[in-house]
Amino acid sequence: LFGITILSLLVVSSCNEDMNDYPEYSIVVYLKDGGVRDLKLANTTSSAEATVTVGKGGVAGHVATNFAFSPLTADEIATYNDIYRTNYVQLPTECYTLPEKMQIPANESHRTTSVHIDIGRMISNLDYKKNHYAILLNLTSDANVNDDMDILVINPEIFIPEILFNENSSKIQSVNVNVGSNPETSEFQFPFYLN
Repeated sequence: LFGITILSLLVVSSCNEDMNDYPEYSIVVYLKDGGVRDLKLANTTSSAEATVTVGKGGVAGHVATNFAFSPLTADEIATYNDIYRTNYVQLPTECYTLPEKMQIPANESHRTTSVHIDIGRMISNLDYKKNHYAILLNLTSDANVNDDMDILVINPEIFIPEILFNENSSKIQSVNVNVGSNPETSEFQFPFYLN
């Protein structure tokens, strides 16, 4: 029993020494929900939020760690599009707001924040039907960043809600009709739903 205890202590101490020899494993941050995030946004709203969660791990994962997001450069976007066979165009920075530099506190494993998207500016300033606009972001930190989990693509798709008619439901709708200066209320019954 004494021999097994000594052997266990030697294995644990050698693992700790080995990990301490590799500083890249001391603190590692990563995007918990990275990759491509598709967002369907109705053109009837003025803004939206895309939540993002950054995780933290490693041998010294109990230490507080700072992180931030930065937009990909034109060269990085070209490389990304080439690798993944996409045709993303970086959404202009006036159409979204990134969170300020943030911190994952000591003894916490993650932090959730959000990217604010200005739908009104997208609609009024861009030809979003012609170009495939997206927000392509890179996770940065004063700690090590996992290279396989450091890119986030927020892919906003703006759509126009439609009123469609459905035979399975019907409701009575009141409609105000102005005839000259005398408003009248008429009731119509027809099936509908909002898509």
